[in-house]
Amino acid sequence: MLAVLALLPRALVTFFYGLAALLRFFVDGPTESAHQAEATAAVLGWSLAPFVVASAALLVDLGLEWHGGNRRRDGQAERRERQVRRLDREARFRRALAQLLLEPSDDSRTELRQLIDVDCSFDG
Repeated sequence: MLAVLALLPRALVTFFYGLAALLRFFVDGPTESAHQAEATAAVLGWSLAPFVVASAALLVDLGLEWHGGNRRRDGQAERRERQVRRLDREARFRRALAQLLLEPSDDSRTELRQLIDVDCSFDG
């Protein structure tokens, strides 16, 4: 349903710009009488409405595209952040494990246990 709604502003832009162009095309020509000049002015006035609606739909479409792009970029940045945090945890774990293997002390065991506890409680 959202995919159809995302296409709606583009379809409206195309339709209303086409309608405005069509109205302008049919009244483009010399006017022979005052009545025809009034009708031409009325049609040109009416062609402004679809043009304004099409321009508004174009702005809505631009806003939707902007918002969608921001959401994608935010999601990508969040994924990169999670990956950096995961790699940092892995590096700290490896350092603590190497420290424990090189120098088995209570401090290095405690640090390793804390890292394991944090890693086990991490849900992402």
